[in-house]
Amino acid sequence: MEGVTQYISKEANDNTVKYVAQAAPGSKIVFTYILKSLIEGKDLNDVAKKGMYKWMVKWLKMWIYGLDPAKMRKYLSKYNLSLIEDIGSKEMKERYMKKVNLGLDIFEMERIALAEVKK
Repeated sequence: MEGVTQYISKEANDNTVKYVAQAAPGSKIVFTYILKSLIEGKDLNDVAKKGMYKWMVKWLKMWIYGLDPAKMRKYLSKYNLSLIEDIGSKEMKERYMKKVNLGLDIFEMERIALAEVKK
């Protein structure tokens, strides 16, 4: 579910997670998300965050939903999912972009999570 969560409502995200939770135990989902603090206009301490907030949240209103990494485990647990991993931009660059020699920029407010249907 790469590049989807920030464009759909909380209800649509919750319904997606509920649907995935019906899969066989051990099934996994990978999803990217934007920080909830960015959507709320909080903690905008660098130029990239200020720009993204201004364009994607305030003016274009394209990004409408974000998640809090500190609450991710609890959020997923409500839907019978276990958080396996939740990483930020630095880890994504090291682990994935450098290995395939991609110079793509990943912003600090972008994260990727891996979860599994509980057994």
